Parts: sequence; C-alpha cells; structure tokens
Amino acid sequence: MKRMRGVVLTLSIVVIAVAMAMLATACSGGDSKPTPSPTPTAATAATPASTNTPVFGTPIALPPTPLVPERGAADLSEGIGVYPAVVAFADALRGGEYFRTVGIQNGGPIEHTYSFETSGDTAPWLTFVSPDRATDVNEVVVPPHGSIQVLVKAVVPPSAANGAYDGSIRVLTTTSVGPDSENSGTGVRLGADVSVSVAVTGTQRIDGQFVDAGASDVESGYPLRIQSSLVNSGNVQVNAIIDVNIVDSAGNVVDHLTSTDQVLYPNERKQLITEWDTTGKTIGERTASISIKYGDLDLGTKDVRFNILPVGTFTRRAELADVHLANSPRAGELAKLVAVFTNTGQIETRGKFVGELYSGERLIAPLTSEEQLLLPGGTGDLEILTTVPEDGDYTVRGRINYEGRETDEQSFSFKVGSSGGGVSPLLIAAGLVAVFVVLAGGGWALVRRRARVAG
Repeated sequence: MKRMRGVVLTLSIVVIAVAMAMLATACSGGDSKPTPSPTPTAATAATPASTNTPVFGTPIALPPTPLVPERGAADLSEGIGVYPAVVAFADALRGGEYFRTVGIQNGGPIEHTYSFETSGDTAPWLTFVSPDRATDVNEVVVPPHGSIQVLVKAVVPPSAANGAYDGSIRVLTTTSVGPDSENSGTGVRLGADVSVSVAVTGTQRIDGQFVDAGASDVESGYPLRIQSSLVNSGNVQVNAIIDVNIVDSAGNVVDHLTSTDQVLYPNERKQLITEWDTTGKTIGERTASISIKYGDLDLGTKDVRFNILPVGTFTRRAELADVHLANSPRAGELAKLVAVFTNTGQIETRGKFVGELYSGERLIAPLTSEEQLLLPGGTGDLEILTTVPEDGDYTVRGRINYEGRETDEQSFSFKVGSSGGGVSPLLIAAGLVAVFVVLAGGGWALVRRRARVAG
C-alpha cells in the first residue's frame, strides 16, 4: 500500500509540474509566433538611460488602478517626459483652427501607451491629431527610450469673446509597481501636465516669409521639382500663390506655371513643391523665377538655376533592404508582408516587389506589390498580401524591379501555427490538469479499496 501511495504521489507531482510549465508558457505568449527581421526605421530621439524623473512638464501622482501587466513590470522611477511646458496660441481668431506640437518621451526600458486629457476653459476647444492634421489621435505608443510628437488642434468657437483663456493638457500612461513593492501587481498611472493659453483676438493678421527656393538638375522627360520654403507667421490660414516663369539661357520666358492650392496654417513652416514637366523640352540651362504671395501680400521673388540633361545621365540604383512579416496570420488567413525599398541612385525611381511564396520547395503563390515612386535617398514600404493555406514553415524569395532593372534576390522565412500542430498550449495544460485529477482520484480510490480488503 505504501508503494502504491508513493507511485500516486510521484505521478501527481510530475503531472502538476508539467501543467504549471505549460500554463506559464501559454501566459507568457510562448515562442510559436514568427520572429520577423527588424524593420529599418527613422531614428528616434533618445532619452538618456540615467533619466529617473520626467524631463519636461510638471510630474503628477495619480491614484493606483488595477492592472494586468502585458509587457512586464515597469519601474516607477522611469518617468515621463512631455514638452514644451507651455503651449500658447497667440492672436487666435474666433472660428479659427490652430496647431501646436507636443512631444512625449518614454525614458523606460519597455514600450508604453500614452493617452490625453484636457481641463480648464480651453478643454472643449482642444483635440489631438496626427501630422496629417486630419486623423484624430486618442493615444500613442512610444518605444523604449524613444519619443513621438502629436499635434494639438485648437478650434476657437465663433462666440468666444476677446480675452485670455487658460487650461491644461495631461499626458498619461499606466505602469505596474515593481515586484518588490508592497503594492506589487497594482497599476499606477503616471502623467505630466502641460499648461495651455489661448489669446482670442478680433484682428486678422496676414504675415509670412519666403525663406528659400531650390531645384536640382533633371533628365529630359522627368518632372522638375521646385522647392519653396515658406512660413505663415500670421494668425489666419492662407493659400500660397506660387507663380513660376521658366527662362532660357538667352533670358526668354519659355514656360509659365501657377499653383494656388497650397495651404499653410498659422505659425506653420512648410516646404511646398511645384512641378514642371520637361517632356519634349530642349536640353540645356534654365532658370526658374519663383514669386510667392499670400493674397495681396507679396513675399518676393527668388531665382533658381538648373539644367535639363539627356536621358541616362544619372545613375539608377535600388536596394531591397528588408522583408518582414507585419502580422501573425493563422492557416487560411492573409499574411501581410512588407518589403523595404531604398532608392540609392541619383534620380527618382519607381520600383515594386516581385517574388514567390514557398512551403519547403513547393511553390504556393507568386507575390507582387504596387509600384512606388521614390526620390533619391528615399525609403518606402511595399506591402504584399498573400494567403497562407496551412500551418507550417514558409519562405519568401523576391527582389525589387525598378526601371527595367532588378536587385539581388533575398529570402525571408516565417512560421504559421505552433510546432504542435496549432493546438493551444492553454488547452494542453488544461488537459494535463484534467488527467491529474482523474489519475489522482482513481489512485486514491484504489489505495483505499486495497486498504479495506487488507483490513
């Protein structure tokens, strides 16, 4: 009987250990998801690793809230950085729209999500939008030791009286207390306040500067891109009127173009592009004479010289910098692949991804993306959608096709489903627990029955 009890006890311990290990793996996400190659991204401004308090804004302490950590515990000493400390809208007109930039810095070692709250007299006037000024933003994700910027949009009501209005913006994130704390497992909201002031006036003011202009040599048949750097330093939205005369080497005006649909918001600095088609134009030197107006306000004229060159003068070159998986598809679903295309040549270039999807050596589907135009030195993401029919290992082989040329082929591998045939680790762990219950119950019943027989 003692031997039987030992067997049952040993079996119970083994089953419990395996079940707990499976549950821990399942809860931590396991390792069955594909690990894509790193995606090249623009470098973000880093917060020094030694920063332990908010760098900008006024730090605030908020009441603890329940939290189920998703990315591990965060140290409360990480801090949150918000800048500037004051957002001011001066000379704001009734009914006008105004934008200011707010930066958020994550000084911690893990990614954080930040949300926004407003208070005070200006609260109903404020919203948060993306850099395109059209998409509302309710929250942003900032990578470890990284930063991000959002635009604060202020819309002054038509009924607002002249005067000064105050308020504040609160940037918030939720983090968990460290494991050694008495409140381990609880959530603490961290935040920083930014003061807001809006000075409403009834006086319209149109002002600005024509800062600079430029253009590069261009091959015949390609568009010349004329860049004009402008500032709207007034308090109303303006449409820049851009007037360009193309002058040949003899001083004769050979073409003329006008653009009136370029918008600048108050206090905005912007580089505007005006295009001139060189198809059929004679090879040689030209001058672009650029004049800018904001309504009746003349900002002046600047001249830029350039050359129209024969086709083939510039080097065309491109690279397939990376291929990676952008989602975690299941069998029968669409996989979203991203090919990173870089123009390393001397002229604007159109390129697209072409390749194949394989399972082992079996061809699953041809792959292609939409074509994208990149300026010299530019980088773009080419998206490819394809169905992965079943669980297993897949390989993408492809290249960039640009201007009739192709880059070297690259390959990228990823996995769909788990190595256990796609069965959830949680289900496996639950099954092991059930087996333990059955075996333990049956084992103890057998021991008791034998004990009764022996007695």
